[in-house]
Amino acid sequence: MLERFVLLEDAIKATMALLCDEKWDTLTPEEWRICREMCIVLQPFDQLTETMSAEKYVSGKTEKRFPNLEASKTIGVATLLDPRFKLNVFRNQNYALDVKKMVTELVAGNIKKRKPDQQSADDIEPTEPPPKKARFDIWSEYDSIINTARPEGTPTSQAVIEVQRYLELPILGRKENPLEWWRTFEHSFPNLAVLARRRLNFLATSVPCERLFSKAGNILNERRTRLGVRKVQQL
Repeated sequence: MLERFVLLEDAIKATMALLCDEKWDTLTPEEWRICREMCIVLQPFDQLTETMSAEKYVSGKTEKRFPNLEASKTIGVATLLDPRFKLNVFRNQNYALDVKKMVTELVAGNIKKRKPDQQSADDIEPTEPPPKKARFDIWSEYDSIINTARPEGTPTSQAVIEVQRYLELPILGRKENPLEWWRTFEHSFPNLAVLARRRLNFLATSVPCERLFSKAGNILNERRTRLGVRKVQQL
């Protein structure tokens, strides 16, 4: 209201000059200056109030209900899987390392479930290939190249590489949609994408529901108790 009042300063001065009696008190130039400065001082509070009251933000008793958010494994994993935050919001690096290790283990577990018939390289003892008969084969050189090719790696090593590649990407904008990001990069991080569908949770707020019931209560008051359900929905 004060901001609107200052915005209409010229119009208010002109109206007061035409309609008001000389006995009426009007704002002095100094008082107008104080009003303008008050708008500047109070502007951050107005912005904060608007942000905390929005439907997309959680408000009220957060510190009481969540005294140590970083210690929560559920919230920690969801934070890492959110491309807007990852590990950059952790104040305690020990918690950040624990969450990274936990996500890596979860990804490795998913890879093992997808490939149940494959044993990890850690469980397989290297064995010497059986001796081949000495004979000329046009594919011998090709077979030699394939046999010495780099293996796919263990589930743990694959998980470490995928998680590290994900963390090295630039942070997503704060107002961007993380679900859209995962839809775009799903093929680049297939195992993390599966985990994100299960663990990337969002804290909910009851503000929209409360506003909905308040609006319905204002419409369906004592003088409108005979309104039908369909009519109330139309209103």
